[in-house]
Amino acid sequence: MLNSKDFLLLLYLVIMEKNEPEHTNTATYCKRFSQDRATELFEIIEKHLRQNNRYRNSHYTQAQLAEELNIPRRYVIASIFKCTGYKYNQFINLMRMNSVMRMMHAANCQHMTIEDIAFMAGYASRQGFYIAFKRMYGCSPHIYRKGIVINAEE
Repeated sequence: MLNSKDFLLLLYLVIMEKNEPEHTNTATYCKRFSQDRATELFEIIEKHLRQNNRYRNSHYTQAQLAEELNIPRRYVIASIFKCTGYKYNQFINLMRMNSVMRMMHAANCQHMTIEDIAFMAGYASRQGFYIAFKRMYGCSPHIYRKGIVINAEE
């Protein structure tokens, strides 16, 4: 028999569970998804994003990706999360950041500004790019690029 304090706690937990946002169900999707199936879908997703440079479109959504591949959106979310540990937007930003790094190191992009490189990689704003870069590398893109130039001259 529950006392009134335990009953209220249980009731609170049930109410909170029902009011959780949908995006917290990623773990539930992942549990239902076999690793083999997640990997298979992830390879298709990554290939599609890379071959068509979809990740460079700053307005490209997971819903569009799911529609183009004709798979449910929750499978896109689950396969990316299960294979990388990242949410869709985090994964797309990682792809964009890898593209930025390739361009910053490429000899044929040395004449380009950092902002041009960021926009080519799919970042919609200068501020969003700078925040993401600093969070990932611990310095501004300008400082990083100066380090590349100094190392190349040595």
